[in-house]
Amino acid sequence: MKVICKGRGEGKTTDLIKLSAETGVPILRAGNIWYVTDLAEEMGLSIPKPMSIREAKETRPDRVYIDDVDHVLRWLLGTDVEACTLTPTDD
Repeated sequence: MKVICKGRGEGKTTDLIKLSAETGVPILRAGNIWYVTDLAEEMGLSIPKPMSIREAKETRPDRVYIDDVDHVLRWLLGTDVEACTLTPTDD
């Protein structure tokens, strides 16, 4: 798993859009999925339709890129996640 760690407004979603355009892997997002679509269009890139958590649970895609994993975890768990660990491998 690749980990993109940057502050707010520093290009995390832009980086995911570029990856999605290169690989065809959809982006999963807890909030407004149309934000990703609109940004990709502004960038002139074609990406698969972004997915909501509900859509991902229903369709069970093989792979996804997650935009703002903290928001996704908050939505899934119903609580703020104060800390977590990740293994940043490129598998």
